[in-house]
Parts: sequence; C-alpha cells; structure tokens
Amino acid sequence: MLAAAWEMQPGDTGLLLKIGALLAWFDHAEEYKALCRKALEIAKATDDLTTCERVAKICCLRAVDDPAWNQSVLALATQAVERGEKHMYLTYFKMAKGMAEYRAGQFEKAEATLAALSNPQSTSSLWLMPSFYHAMALHKLGRTDEARRIVELAIRQVHTPAPGDPNDQAHNHSADDLICRLACEEARALVKTTTRESAPLPHRVR
Repeated sequence: MLAAAWEMQPGDTGLLLKIGALLAWFDHAEEYKALCRKALEIAKATDDLTTCERVAKICCLRAVDDPAWNQSVLALATQAVERGEKHMYLTYFKMAKGMAEYRAGQFEKAEATLAALSNPQSTSSLWLMPSFYHAMALHKLGRTDEARRIVELAIRQVHTPAPGDPNDQAHNHSADDLICRLACEEARALVKTTTRESAPLPHRVR
C-alpha cells in the first residue's frame, strides 16, 4: 500500500525512506533492489539535494555486490555534499556520503567522514546510525577494538526491537529508528559483540 502511494507521488522522499527501511527490515531483497533502482533513476533527473541524500541513504541499507551500483550511489551522495556546502541539511548529506563510501569499499574515507558524525552515546536514532557505520569502517581497517567500543556504547542507546521480533509492529517505527536498528544488527554481527542493549521503549509514531 505504501509502495503504491509512493508510485503516485515519487517526490515524497520521506515515504521513500519508510518503504525502503521496511523492505530492508523484512529482508525483501528483490523488492528492495527494485525500489532502489527506481529511486536512483529519479535522483539522476533531479537537482534537489535532499532527494539525492535520501535516495543514497536508502540504497546503502543493504550490501549490494555490484561495483557499478555502489559507485552510482556514492556519486549521488557526493554530489549532495559538494553542492550543499551551505545547505541546512549538510550534516545529513555527509552521513549518506559516509554510508556510501563504506558500501563502495572506501573504508578510510568512510571512517574519516563518519568520525565527525559518530555519537555512540546519543539517544537519537538519527545520530546513533552513523556511529554503527563508523564502527564497521574501523573494523574493516583492522581497528577492531575501537569498533567494538563504539558498538558496545551505541547498542545501549538503541530502543527499537530487532527485526523478526514477533511482538514488534515495524510500521509504527520511524524510518530513522528502523535504519538505525538495521545498522546496529549489521555492526554487532560484524564486530562480534554480545553487549545487551537497553529495554525497548514503547512503540511510537512520528
């Protein structure tokens, strides 16, 4: 239903974020890739930097073993940063760029981009998310102890139940919450931490 609504109003990037996050959350790989392909085509034809940033972010939620795909996403995120130097959402553009650099295998660049954005003690999903990507980049660079420390700190601040929780209603979470939790699970698996997170908060709708 949400996907059909977005088809009728493809300029609604907030809806795009939610749909992409839900598809990744429930591991609908083919539907997720199809959505990303459509979104990439739209982003290539727009001058709106927020659209570029959000499309790039959505395309980074899952690893895609396709160098051309990853370079296209990185180019989109880089464009938003380079052209949005004075934009009010420049910080978000940088987050997307760091995520895209990580997916493209540019781990040193990703680490440098995300280090300035990482805040593993934040209580906001939006600011925790780059912490997990930063940790994954550090791990890929062989700095595993640093990566584990960041993940262990950040996990304690995550309140969204893990994907697959039978009592969870994923559609009630914001896109930021879903994206943060997806990054949390990926980072935890990568650095092999078993830290227990805090108790889930009640579901909320934004």
